[in-house]
Amino acid sequence: MKASRLFCFIACIAIGGLLVGAGLAAAADKTITLSSTFPKGHLLIDASEKFKEVVEKGSEGKIKVEIKPGAGSEKDVDEWCSQGKVEMQVTGGQPLQVAAPQYFFFNAPYVMKDFDHFMRVWNGALGKKAREEVEKKGSQMYLGIVDRGMRQTTSKKALNTAADVKD
Repeated sequence: MKASRLFCFIACIAIGGLLVGAGLAAAADKTITLSSTFPKGHLLIDASEKFKEVVEKGSEGKIKVEIKPGAGSEKDVDEWCSQGKVEMQVTGGQPLQVAAPQYFFFNAPYVMKDFDHFMRVWNGALGKKAREEVEKKGSQMYLGIVDRGMRQTTSKKALNTAADVKD
C-alpha cells in the first residue's frame, strides 16, 4: 500500500508540474474541474487533493482545481470528460473499456504478475497503442496510473481479514 501511495504522489507531482508550467505560460486564471465517481476518503480522491495542492501552490493561485468526488457513475464522468464538460477525471477502467476494449485486459484480474509487470507492459508497445486508441476515440489522454492493489481473489474459504489470506 505504501508503494501505491508513493507512486500516486509522484504521479500527482509530475502531472501538477506539467499543468503548472502550461498554466503559467498562459498567464491567465484557470479553474480545472476534476470529477470522480469515487467518494471523499478514497485513495484516488486523496491523490486528487494532493494534485490540487501542488497545482495551486505551483501556479501561485493562477490555476484552481475543483474536485468533485462522487460526481456520478464512471460512464457519466467519462462522458463529461470526453465532451469537455470537465477537464479531468479520476476513475477506473471506463475510458479504456469504451475507447479501446481490445486493450481492456489491462484491467482484467490475473493477467499481470504484479504492478511492475503491469507498468512494463503499459509503458511498452501495447500500452502505447491502448493510450492512442483512448486519445483518438475518447478525446482523452492518460496522465498517470495508480496502483490500487490486488482487488480480485479466488478462494475455497471465506476471506474476511488479511490473516485469512495468509497460507
